[in-house]
Amino acid sequence: RRNVIYLDVIDAAKLARESGGVVFLAHPDVYNSYDAAERLAASGLIDGIENCYPRKKPENYFKHDELVKEYALLTSGGTDYHGWYTPDPNPLGTCFAGEEEVLKIKELADKRR
Repeated sequence: RRNVIYLDVIDAAKLARESGGVVFLAHPDVYNSYDAAERLAASGLIDGIENCYPRKKPENYFKHDELVKEYALLTSGGTDYHGWYTPDPNPLGTCFAGEEEVLKIKELADKRR
């Protein structure tokens, strides 16, 4: 068994940003991480929050929308298939970001190069 070292989320976000990355918090419903999303957004450490993913809870759409509006965040989407280790594997392409959002992400990435 390998020893795995995980970076602190703040350190990881800083490192990604310093490396020129566009930083998103993935699937906040799955980890109930809307509080972390707000702290990261308020600190300017994330650029967006994933919005469309298979395990998104409809009752949390307002949380996402409030954070996006308050901190001018981008949104993304993805199926991010995790293999057969999930109870309900979803085919690739089940969730996606719209073309307008993808272009915004690309534009920000190009600025950071």
